[in-house]
Amino acid sequence: MINVIIADHQAIFRAGIAKVLAIEEDIRIVGQPQSSEQLLNTLKKLRAQVLILSTSFLPQLREIQAIAGRRNVGLLMLVENTETASDFMRMGVQGAIYRCAGGDVVVEAVRRLSRGEPFVHSPNMDAEASEDLVRDRVRDRLSDRELRIISAVVQGFKSRDIRHAALHQ
Repeated sequence: MINVIIADHQAIFRAGIAKVLAIEEDIRIVGQPQSSEQLLNTLKKLRAQVLILSTSFLPQLREIQAIAGRRNVGLLMLVENTETASDFMRMGVQGAIYRCAGGDVVVEAVRRLSRGEPFVHSPNMDAEASEDLVRDRVRDRLSDRELRIISAVVQGFKSRDIRHAALHQ
């Protein structure tokens, strides 16, 4: 079982990634901290193989890396769509994905990091052209509205835009 912590300042994004990962039989979400203090406590107390980390935690990156290194936790950075993923790899994280990544990319990144392999999401990866196996498995479990919300979350939209889109479609 791959234990995952999702640390992001956006509650809806944490929930969206958690929902995508929760349907995988080999992945379990063990924590969803939203503040630096919660993250450090969660990282110290819970056994995780992968930490999905928002760039909002960059000021604490060195401390997070020190704890993660001692506990053998792979760091998967959630990169804003305007940033360059490879820059974060040079900072010493093991993986980087853009907020616009599809569910299949997130799942693959988590699995690779859990095996100690690096993963860098390329902005050239065409999420529309690739087969989204996660979407196919959750389609029957979620309403159209829930699928639209998750899609917007994974694409990196702001909470207010997601709320507006969900209410007006």
